[in-house]
Amino acid sequence: MNTSDPKLRRRRSAGRDRPRRRTSSLLRLVALLLATACFDESDVPEGDRSNVASTIGVVTVVRAESHAPGIAPQLQLNAAFARYRGFSAADVVDFASLEDVPDWQLLELPIGHCQVVQSNASAIGTAGGRTTRSADGGIEDFVDFLEAGELRALGSQDIRQARFERRALPELWTTVSGVTYEATLPLSAAERPISIDGWGSQHAGSFRLEATVPPTPTLTEVGGQPVTAAYATIDWEEELDVRWETPVAPEGAAPTRLTVSLEALEFDRVVAFRCACPDIGSAGLPRAGIEALAPFARGEATVRLVVRRTAQIPFAAARVHEAMAFFVARSSVLVK
Repeated sequence: MNTSDPKLRRRRSAGRDRPRRRTSSLLRLVALLLATACFDESDVPEGDRSNVASTIGVVTVVRAESHAPGIAPQLQLNAAFARYRGFSAADVVDFASLEDVPDWQLLELPIGHCQVVQSNASAIGTAGGRTTRSADGGIEDFVDFLEAGELRALGSQDIRQARFERRALPELWTTVSGVTYEATLPLSAAERPISIDGWGSQHAGSFRLEATVPPTPTLTEVGGQPVTAAYATIDWEEELDVRWETPVAPEGAAPTRLTVSLEALEFDRVVAFRCACPDIGSAGLPRAGIEALAPFARGEATVRLVVRRTAQIPFAAARVHEAMAFFVARSSVLVK
């Protein structure tokens, strides 16, 4: 279940009570992309996965800025095209390790509202224990990450193209298999629109998309203290004030959403308290959500505060039911 969706308090605004209701449970991430395929298993030829599957394509371009030492900013590009059955699209994206892809629940969260969510990364281990075919020959659950042909990215200021490299998933599971794609571009490429071209394959048709990476919402203050070191210290029993820079977006840039998240990361689980905020340079994260996250922020968990500015760009590719690109700029700091 959702938390009580408390409204964000703008810094220095008066007349609003702080939310006090304690969060009691967590939400599992919901589907990123809605499945559109319908089928009748009685008409499916034996072994033909393409007729019983939904397909998705996801491309991400992420400009990441961190206050942790030794992490240089760059543009990280990832892509995955998958045919799947028996899983949610959010599961599929988790398996592909596309970290900055938001789910529909976050995309539909009203501005000024918050929620606590949990993502269990161990789902792929559970999937690996299943078989891909039942005793009578019927097709069971699976995720096939598809070959998508040649993929290249080009920042209009750069002569050199970036070619996406194939990354084979570990051969540890019978149900989840295939390849995803990754590439990097120099940070200077973000100064102009970036185009991504897919040559296409028998599984996914050719496509072209172009968009500009949003300006980075650089963190400047956390809890009233300037962000000048690798770590920020917060009070887990109080509302948290956060400030960031709000540079002007380039002319013609796609609309963006801004989110502020406290995230507790472990090997097999991510728990996050996240808010959809007005992009005005400051927000107050409610005490109720911070207290709900606190039990998960102890022990072995790595905790970070992240401000993300995300542009969502749909694109079309033949034989892919839903295809979406996310151009993301994020700023983060570790929290203790």
